[in-house]
Formats: sequence, structure tokens, C-alpha cells
Amino acid sequence: MSIYAETLLDMIDREDGMTVMEVLEDGMAHKVGSYATIHKAVKWLEDAEFIKMKVSEGDGRVRICTTSQRGTIYLNTFK
Repeated sequence: MSIYAETLLDMIDREDGMTVMEVLEDGMAHKVGSYATIHKAVKWLEDAEFIKMKVSEGDGRVRICTTSQRGTIYLNTFK
């Protein structure tokens, strides 16, 4: 796992349900990386099943990121 993905996983875990745009904005605000780097890390986290994505009920264009059980276990190994 890249340091970018690990940092974003921690950010997503601290909040309960962040939209992809919130992850991008927070990542940019904390200088995690560029939009492309952050987006690539979020996509990797989803593909590796560390986070789950679901479509918002109110707006089908909004995707909400939540930490999966695998992501929680990964983060708990460092606490």
C-alpha cells in the first residue's frame, strides 16, 4: 500500500462516510498529493477492498466512501 493510500484510508476511517469529492478536497488541503495521485489511491483502495463505495440515495452522481472490515483491521494493526 502506498503512503498516499494509507493516509487517505486513515482520513476516511476518521469520518463516517466521506464522498469522493470530500476525500479529494481534504487530501489536497492536507497536501497528501495532487488530484490525480489522490484519485488513483482512492481507486486502489476500492479495488483492494480496503474501502467500500456506495451511491448516495439522494443523488446518483455522488459516491460515498466507507472503511471496509479489511481496512479497519489494517488500521488497527498500527494502533
